[in-house]
Amino acid sequence: SPLPTRVGGGEQGAAGLDDIGTLFPDTGARWQGADSKALLTAAWQQVLAQGWQLANIDVVIVTEGPRIGPHRTAMRASIAEVLATTAARINLRGKSVEGLGSLAGGSAVQVHAVCLLEQG
Repeated sequence: SPLPTRVGGGEQGAAGLDDIGTLFPDTGARWQGADSKALLTAAWQQVLAQGWQLANIDVVIVTEGPRIGPHRTAMRASIAEVLATTAARINLRGKSVEGLGSLAGGSAVQVHAVCLLEQG
């Protein structure tokens, strides 16, 4: 049966595994400039090895920066390709902070991801 995930933990947290920062710490030069698709692939392999299957992913990108809409289809397809699933299982949307808070001005991006996994 499906299990809910922890917000912000992505697929690693949903499977009860170490988070991406533990797997690929930003404290050393080794991961600096690393291909994010390669990191996602490595993390996803650990999830699969634990016997989990993807039900769906919901991603919200909060930014005053570039509009997400024009890139949404390509981003969903890219994530789906890495996870060997269909884009229909990947929901991705942008949200503006409308000039409020620490993200105002477009100098930062905040991402929330919820991943629903099934044991299978």
